Amino acid sequence: MPSDDESVGRSTYESLVRLTFLCGRGLEPAELLRRFLVAMRDCVPATGLWVFQGGRIIASDAARGVRAPKAPSSVMPGLAPQVNDVNEVVAPVLPEMILVCRLGNGSVQRAADVVSLMARVIALAWQAEMLAHDEAWDDDYLAAKAMFKRRWIRSVVRRHGGNISAAARAGGLSRGTFYNMMDQVGVQFAEGTVNDEAEPPKPAPDTVSLKAAPRSKR
Repeated sequence: MPSDDESVGRSTYESLVRLTFLCGRGLEPAELLRRFLVAMRDCVPATGLWVFQGGRIIASDAARGVRAPKAPSSVMPGLAPQVNDVNEVVAPVLPEMILVCRLGNGSVQRAADVVSLMARVIALAWQAEMLAHDEAWDDDYLAAKAMFKRRWIRSVVRRHGGNISAAARAGGLSRGTFYNMMDQVGVQFAEGTVNDEAEPPKPAPDTVSLKAAPRSKR
């Protein structure tokens, strides 16, 4: 059985390995995945690459004019990539996360091998970045409560593709209440994006401040 670098080509394999050095540099996980896709699209070759999570696109790179595919049906992690009837390779990454590649010219088998390797590396990179972005729990109850709210807000907004109204509805809150909560714990999302822009508020020593942080005007 050929090794990864033999089946996909040594240069492609080495390019993907070099991309792992982007991990741990402070990029938001979705932006890290986007850079992976941009760097690897020509190596497949593909006309487009998309990462779906929970049925929504969280990262993509495609040639001009190429439309995004429909969200694929869930695929169990560990299964081999599948080629569907519209010339797309669909590969499981993690539970609820799927990599879709719309094929360009070239060998379908080689493309499937490259996509399979990409899916494995993306899974490792995503898990590492999510751990790196987690805050350590504070001993103080109010500070820990604020941390929980930050994690929950970031998670629900990302699951809904940056749509604040949809995230608020999913949480059973009004849009205004959701924005107030974001302000209280120092999380700011530009509408339609999945990357928050603000640092957590820094309370004075021995105190916990939940004072609202102003949102940037756009």
